[in-house]
Amino acid sequence: MAFIFLAVSSERVKRKMSRKVSILFVDDEPNILRAVRRQVRHYRDQWDMHFANGGVEAVKVITLENIDIVVTDMRMPEVDGSKLLEWISAHHPTIIRIVLSGEAKLEEIYRIVGRSHRFLAKPCSPEAILSVLCDIVNAQLHDQVENGSFELSMLDKLGTPATTFEEFRCALNADEPNIEHVHQIVGSDPSLSLRLLQLSNSAYFKKPVSTCCVRRAVANLGIDRLRDLMDAARLGQDSKAPIESELATEEAYWLARACRNQCAEFTNDPEALAAAYLLGLALRCGAVDTTGSLAQVAKRAAFLTVLFGLPQVLHVSLLGLAATNAAAPFEQWPRLIANAINEFGNQTNNNEAAA
Repeated sequence: MAFIFLAVSSERVKRKMSRKVSILFVDDEPNILRAVRRQVRHYRDQWDMHFANGGVEAVKVITLENIDIVVTDMRMPEVDGSKLLEWISAHHPTIIRIVLSGEAKLEEIYRIVGRSHRFLAKPCSPEAILSVLCDIVNAQLHDQVENGSFELSMLDKLGTPATTFEEFRCALNADEPNIEHVHQIVGSDPSLSLRLLQLSNSAYFKKPVSTCCVRRAVANLGIDRLRDLMDAARLGQDSKAPIESELATEEAYWLARACRNQCAEFTNDPEALAAAYLLGLALRCGAVDTTGSLAQVAKRAAFLTVLFGLPQVLHVSLLGLAATNAAAPFEQWPRLIANAINEFGNQTNNNEAAA
């Protein structure tokens, strides 16, 4: 079974856009690599592209080259996809890791959770793969224009307090687990919320569910799977990221609730309200540098939502927010976020009516 793996690095931590984005495609089947080369040839003026025949060769390329993006399938001899991900996570954690696979054992999937950013299931059209790459590259450019430098891999910067993990573990291991209680614990923590939404919006375990709703992500993954992921330490327990302080987590929780309450003045649509809530969490999560203006923070958060494959409403609303309310004070953010969500909904309705 062939595997294509996509990894993006930022000159190891931060770098300026002084060169083209560098993408590495990895597969142990030469025919697939040749097909990929044909599919991406139209982007050769925009991207530097490398092709590795298997995991061993991929390690050599990453060691020697300044790679920005990598794509691979799970099953390869010697160094398979999960081992390659583990190695990149340990030695080049700023690389963005995207998996494209048609078949993988459950234990292999568990090993790559927390070590990959996206999971695309085969069959996957060339257009879909290129769309993911273009979205990530374009989101990087938005952030670069505003800040001059950026960090590419945000997954490794999501940290959850040990007390929250313990509360989460206890809720999952209860004699009769209450999924609503589990949702409340997850929803109060930005990092856990984003990790579970990342898994639910990608094809790690089943057909992806496009949603901003933490409750729906919890239900989609299920108590048993969440318990397995906790036991395997795949939800960030081993993250080297600084653990969010209780004050920072409370601020994120306050902003999320305030955004949802403001949005409720415009709509009762559950996904719109969930999007407003999630934007509040994302703008104050540990993976997003919260220093600077609203425009700067919003563009960093926009990149995070694209990287994790979250619904378009988040990315579009954040970029709109950044463009029109660049220097707005923090206390105005809930109203502005609600306005951005409402504007996206109105535009979507107008487009559907015109179609």
